[in-house]
Amino acid sequence: MRFRTGLILGVLVGYFLAAWLRRSGSAERSETGERGRRLVDLASVRAAAIRRAGWDLRRRLEASAAD
Repeated sequence: MRFRTGLILGVLVGYFLAAWLRRSGSAERSETGERGRRLVDLASVRAAAIRRAGWDLRRRLEASAAD
């Protein structure tokens, strides 16, 4: 009986806490989402630059090996 009571009480407290956090954190989540998108954009630009540098390096090494 005590286990069921504690379980039900824990589920109710968790539900209301999650609902409260969902309502109060909506503005913060959108700001975090925007920061995440900017970080992903920056990472993709840097990854492309690294890929290009690798291609250039390979091309130079092949050209110097052919000479």
